[in-house]
Amino acid sequence: MLILYSIWSLCAPSTAYDEATIANLSVGRQLADRHIALLAEDATRDNLMALLKQSKEEPLFTMSHGKYDKLLDNNRKPAITLVDRPLFINRVVYVWACHTGTNLGKKIAFRNKGIWWGYTGAVTAPSISEPFRQKQQEVFRFIQDHFDKAVTKEDILNLLNDIKDKCDQMLSFFDEQMNNYPDADLFEIYSCSQHIWERLRVWHSSDDEPLMHEESQGLLLD
Repeated sequence: MLILYSIWSLCAPSTAYDEATIANLSVGRQLADRHIALLAEDATRDNLMALLKQSKEEPLFTMSHGKYDKLLDNNRKPAITLVDRPLFINRVVYVWACHTGTNLGKKIAFRNKGIWWGYTGAVTAPSISEPFRQKQQEVFRFIQDHFDKAVTKEDILNLLNDIKDKCDQMLSFFDEQMNNYPDADLFEIYSCSQHIWERLRVWHSSDDEPLMHEESQGLLLD
């Protein structure tokens, strides 16, 4: 069983306290079926810690705000920090949040028998406008359905390629449709769709450098 956490959207906690987190929550609510979900006001550190302690080794999919050394909860307080490293032994984690794939993911995953899918630098929240939200949601759904099954380096690299392919297909659709939506926020739509794959870094417990798509620019952006 997957744990979805989202202040915007997550398979355990999903927060909703500003424009970005509300955008993520709109995606997260659609991803929460079939899973243990902590969304919006339920996406607190206490609730997440209780779930992680109860559901050892269950994968965690989260969408929230992040900083270099922490993931934030719906109260803008730390949800995950390095202190929580023992809870991530043998756990596969996907974190759609700024900066959490640079240092936090590395230190939690390294020699901890876990895998951390996270993001370096800042990432743009998904669009709240249709049909763009729906298409981006489909990519997050694809990631949600597959990230915890990619446990070898070969599997991870193959999934990174598949994620980029999904994003390229999504961007081609947006190019075809954009003239029909003159008021759409182009920066929001295109940067989010690019960041999903391009700033994704995967820390494997046995590596001191992250895995990433071969076309990603720069190892780490923070």
